Amino acid sequence: MAGNQISSPDRRSDQKTAEQKQKDDEHVTVWTFLWVLLAFKIATVVAIIWASRSWEAGALVTATTWPFLIIPAVALAGPVLYRVRVRRVRARRTQLMRSEWMLD
Repeated sequence: MAGNQISSPDRRSDQKTAEQKQKDDEHVTVWTFLWVLLAFKIATVVAIIWASRSWEAGALVTATTWPFLIIPAVALAGPVLYRVRVRRVRARRTQLMRSEWMLD
């Protein structure tokens, strides 16, 4: 009986792989849903402002939907600033290497 409960290493790795794939699929599904939700919200705001064509409606929509614009901007600012810094550091590193070896 005990032999039936012990699984082989291959089965465990297959199970982990299947669990990891399922977890990755769920992660993609959630992010896809959130991006579609955000895009729909922004499209709705633009349609409301375009249809109303009044300053008051624009102010009201902006006042009620600012989290949908500010929160994603703040969330995306971190990775964007990180990439800018990485590019700047790599450029500086290349410049220092060139100056050290006098390749210019």
